[in-house]
Amino acid sequence: MIKSLLASAAFMTLASATAFAADADPCAVSRTATVTFTGKAATDIVTARAFSGPVQPGAGSIAENAGQAPNCILATVALTIHKADGSFLGGYIAPLARANYDAGHMMEPQSPEAIGKFLDEWVKVTLSTTAEAPERDSGATFTTTFDDETYKAIRAAKYPMLCYAEDSLSLTCLFADADGYAQPYYTLTTD
Repeated sequence: MIKSLLASAAFMTLASATAFAADADPCAVSRTATVTFTGKAATDIVTARAFSGPVQPGAGSIAENAGQAPNCILATVALTIHKADGSFLGGYIAPLARANYDAGHMMEPQSPEAIGKFLDEWVKVTLSTTAEAPERDSGATFTTTFDDETYKAIRAAKYPMLCYAEDSLSLTCLFADADGYAQPYYTLTTD
């Protein structure tokens, strides 16, 4: 009886592993970089991930002529920033077709390798200080939740700043305050 229970358990484990492997997401790609953002001795983690959306390309989707699997054109991509202790600092999530202009514009098949190349670049955030933020009246198209006085005070404080591309037209910047917590600062949009 014990042998049959063990055999049943082994079969169920094997069947589960096989089913999981068959359902593996070919678009599940991840890239990670470490940066010093929240403090001089801090190592923060930037992670870019892709995963399949609920709909596959082809008939009935927004990518009807994009070919068949493995095709990641309808993948979702996420960029997250965490402290070394796991505290979430900020992030962005979007369809691949929005984050990667070329993929969205062409709506052609995107292989897992192409996703990897995109994520390799996306994870390369820019580090500077808030002193390098644009002036509010510089003519740049940007949005911020801060009033003019607060925006200028943050700029003058020269806090550490991390910027990432939301897409090929938008750059979002966070700043790390004196306590090492990140806050959204502004989004710069080009035409």
